[in-house]
Amino acid sequence: LNNLFNTDPNLNKKVEGIEYNEVFKNNLDINYFKSFYTEELSNKDNSENIKESELEDYLIEHLDIINPHLKLIERQRIIDGGIIDILAIDNKGFYYIIELKVKNDKKLVWQADHYKKIFDEEMNTNSRFIAFVPKLKESIKQNLRDIELIEFELKTSETEIQSINVLERSFLW
Repeated sequence: LNNLFNTDPNLNKKVEGIEYNEVFKNNLDINYFKSFYTEELSNKDNSENIKESELEDYLIEHLDIINPHLKLIERQRIIDGGIIDILAIDNKGFYYIIELKVKNDKKLVWQADHYKKIFDEEMNTNSRFIAFVPKLKESIKQNLRDIELIEFELKTSETEIQSINVLERSFLW
């Protein structure tokens, strides 16, 4: 496998945050760990002290960051199997299910599919799903379908959000 994936088990590279013992070697498993998990170890924005509920509070007051035509319907709407963070409607009558994350979370893939399906059945509509997330890992992004993805970074003080910078908006089909 090392040859197949072009890895060298004798390299002396170390991953920050891992304790190494004498027999520890940088082999295929470690290269997999580094490529898949080290992105989670480094937080590129200042969100480490911000809770999802604080992001929700901020966005409720600044829905125009997501879409200037949105009007809040409900926060924390309980549906079968979960809770929609923000439910909104636009000026054309389209419902928006907005799921918030302050860190990468692979549950987003299930939430995007399940929440939209359950809500649409309940309301007999065709809603739009928006994921409002920090820079999302490719391993999660490649499994998302039929959503608008808004990736952001936070500017914070020690305890509160000062502003949100939208890095990228994309539609995943």
